[in-house]
Parts: sequence; C-alpha cells; structure tokens
Amino acid sequence: MPFRANPFSQGVSISLRVRLFAGLEVKAQTYRSATGQLRYTASGDTVLAGNYRHAASESEKTFKRLRYVVRGRVEDEKGAPVEEAAVLVGEELVFTNTAGEFFVRRKTAAVLPLEVAIAEFLNPASFRVVYAPPTVTPLLDGAAPEIILIVGRN
Repeated sequence: MPFRANPFSQGVSISLRVRLFAGLEVKAQTYRSATGQLRYTASGDTVLAGNYRHAASESEKTFKRLRYVVRGRVEDEKGAPVEEAAVLVGEELVFTNTAGEFFVRRKTAAVLPLEVAIAEFLNPASFRVVYAPPTVTPLLDGAAPEIILIVGRN
C-alpha cells in the first residue's frame, strides 16, 4: 500500500442518538475510515425492564437500605495500612482496600463477633493479630466510628 504524501487527513465524524418512547434508543454515525472511505453505522436498542415485573415475595418487593454500618481499618504495628487483609464481621468476610479500610452494612444494630481472619488474607506477607476487639456493634451510617485493628508482620 503506497503512503500518501500527507499521512494525516482531516475528517468530520457525526453521531446522532435519539431516545424515543418506552426506552427505545436509535443511534446513527458517519465517519471517515483509515483508507479515506466514508462509512456509516446504525444501531438501536431498548430496555424492557421498565414494565417488566417478576413474581416476587413481599420481602423482595420493598427494598430497604441497610442503615447500620461497621467501618474500620487494618494497620501494622507502625501504623501503615494493610491491604487485602480479611476481616470476619459476624458471618460476613470482607477484605481491606489499598488504604487498609473495610466496611459492612447491616440491617440491625445487634452486637457481632469480630475476627481478623489471618488464614484468609489475600496479602502474601505473613501476619499475626496484635489487637482486635472480640465484638463490634453496628451504628447508624453517619455515627459509626472507625475501628482500628492492628496486625504484626512475622
């Protein structure tokens, strides 16, 4: 394929997107291809979920936001965050992010057992638990304090 004297060409791309009734959407586009030809595309889609209803039990029909939260952070003995640490809050296993933070949402404010699950860590380093309270109580989202869990490197 011979090269053009000027490999750069100026072109205009035009896109049109129209949302019609009942979630129907139509799209059209025209553009210039790498070979310089004018190309056209058209597509359409629809979302059928708007009027779709499945048979659900009474508990599934009403969504309730989980109002209570347990939030915390896993640190090493020097105060550095430990990412990919595993924490068991009640029966729910959660993992920390890169800042060592975790959280769990709960329906009620019942006291829950809390455990640092060393065997479940995704972090390849070897750790031991230095400090972790045995239980925790979820509080309302805005009032929940951060629980600090401390692990030591082996």
